[in-house]
Amino acid sequence: MFFSGAISAKRAGIKLSAIKAMYKEGIRAITDDGCALMNEDLLKQALKLSKKLNIPLLEHCEDPHLSAGGVLNKGKVSARLKLPSAPREAEIFIVLRDILAAAALRAPLHIQHASCRESIELLRCAKKSGICVTAEVCPHHFTLTDEDAASLDTNFKMNPPLREKKDITAIKKGLKDGTIDTIASDHAPHLKSAKKKSFIKAPFGIIGLETMLALVISELVLKKIISKKRMVELLCLNPSILLGLKSKGSLMPGMDADICIIDPLKKISVPHKFVSKSSNSPFIGKKLSGWPVLTIVGGKVVYKR
Repeated sequence: MFFSGAISAKRAGIKLSAIKAMYKEGIRAITDDGCALMNEDLLKQALKLSKKLNIPLLEHCEDPHLSAGGVLNKGKVSARLKLPSAPREAEIFIVLRDILAAAALRAPLHIQHASCRESIELLRCAKKSGICVTAEVCPHHFTLTDEDAASLDTNFKMNPPLREKKDITAIKKGLKDGTIDTIASDHAPHLKSAKKKSFIKAPFGIIGLETMLALVISELVLKKIISKKRMVELLCLNPSILLGLKSKGSLMPGMDADICIIDPLKKISVPHKFVSKSSNSPFIGKKLSGWPVLTIVGGKVVYKR
């Protein structure tokens, strides 16, 4: 198991946390996940330190002043339902600001859960310019839109919010052409009682670990958007490189024996009951292909279907 450390003390965005001390204890990255660093001077300090320590800074790109109170993507759906909305600019502005800061300092930057087509284009331009920036997307953002949230099922409430079809198209293009480096689950478990609240009051987030692989295979590999090789890069190799996990992400001799055997054509419906303690998933009942049949961790079989 590997850990990230908070960028700012208590994730309050006021002063840096004890990053050097946490680095000595083995953290692999720094992030205030769920909160963007709005203080630009603090962002620059953090970028300089992450560059010096050679660990990535992972940024949740959201301007809270723009998204404050928003529970859905600002668009036709939120207007129809008359719900408070978060404009896409809340993400785009922070992505642009952070890319410019990383470029000025020549420091590495990782963008978490990119969801807007404009963010993908900014990342593409940054990479072409030689800026050291990487990015991730989540399965729900390349499979679902804000129209799916129109049912007001709180399992479709997440942050960043579900966007539009054009955003899905842009994300898939970015996954295919290398603009996006990794796929992350953004796993966020919540109690059933919490998710049973109204759409406005329920917490953001869904669980994603147990459906991520099947969604990637069903929506990307079997539909020939990406190859199997590209899937392995996005889910295994690139995350290991990003976090400096030298014994992970490959089956080369000497690497950790962490292996997942998959049946790519095995098609089952996502069950109501998960191995996870929580079941706040928007994919329950959805038929997906590509499920693990055998999982080996450190050379030991830990799961067998």
